[in-house]
Amino acid sequence: MPHLRIDHPDKSTPYTHLNRDYLPKKMDIPHKRIGPKTFKAAKIGSHILRSANKVAVPVAVGIDSYNLYAAVTQDLQETGGIGKRTAVEGASTVGGWAGALGGGAVGAKAGTTIGCIFGKGKQFFVLLKFS
Repeated sequence: MPHLRIDHPDKSTPYTHLNRDYLPKKMDIPHKRIGPKTFKAAKIGSHILRSANKVAVPVAVGIDSYNLYAAVTQDLQETGGIGKRTAVEGASTVGGWAGALGGGAVGAKAGTTIGCIFGKGKQFFVLLKFS
């Protein structure tokens, strides 16, 4: 999928820049120069998002685990076995995670593609990957 990658200076490009990966040919922006403040802000933003993700995923797993445990416990107390609450909570959990993963992947790729095609100048700055 098309995306832009923020890159450090290297031998062929001695300044901070955007690399275009898999973009349409008519979007000729090889090694688009970006300023040091933009680079630093993008690096800090990327670090914050990665750190938040390391906390958010385990918290979400813990909450879903507790909700499933509560549904099983309530079913066992009321019916003596696994019942409707457990099935509904299990399906809700699986559907929620599948929707989050699928929607996140599709949304990120589609948004990047649309922004790269229709964006102008600095508007299609996309934070996806650091080299």
